[in-house]
Amino acid sequence: MKVLVLVSLSVLSLAACGASKIPETSDVKALLESKIQGCKNIKIANAKKTNGYPHSTLADVHVVEYSYTLALKNPSEYKSLAGTYEKEKNTLQSFNSSIDDILTRSSAALAEKRNQEFAQLQSEGREIEKRKNEFMRQAKVVGNVSFKISQYYLEGCAESIEDVAPVSGFHGRQTLNVGLRPDSTDGWFDINDIGMTGKAMMRKTDNGWRAY
Repeated sequence: MKVLVLVSLSVLSLAACGASKIPETSDVKALLESKIQGCKNIKIANAKKTNGYPHSTLADVHVVEYSYTLALKNPSEYKSLAGTYEKEKNTLQSFNSSIDDILTRSSAALAEKRNQEFAQLQSEGREIEKRKNEFMRQAKVVGNVSFKISQYYLEGCAESIEDVAPVSGFHGRQTLNVGLRPDSTDGWFDINDIGMTGKAMMRKTDNGWRAY
């Protein structure tokens, strides 16, 4: 199921280009694209100027409102993460089941004073925990779905992504703010395109429109 997530954002630090009398859609598109340079998995799509008007008090300033979409370059690759998650989830469940079994058998052995068996089970349990922890360190998705999905979207992006994408947190540890709880696993895999809106005050210069 394809989901279009709508988010509103005010973009304050954008640089415009072009020499038209007022900022146009082409200016908006150029501005937004400059902010996602380096991003490996997302692109700007459907950029459109939706409104524009002179500033009420600043004679040389124009207010521009616009909409755009943060779209995935390769949706099928993104969807493959859901398959990876299912495989990793099954592996994690297997580890947890083995650990639960060890705990049950250990309790029985301890209660019946089967000390040698208890010691052996404890050793086996520590080894399973060790392998589980190593698995979790290498897992691509399971364990922190919201962060890892967010990192897929934001891979390669510079700090300027904060101007055009709904993110929170420090650069490199950012999470998408798209109205989903961190533990809403199914919802995170339903994200596809993120619909955005923005607004900027712009002033015309010899080099085109610039953020005021």
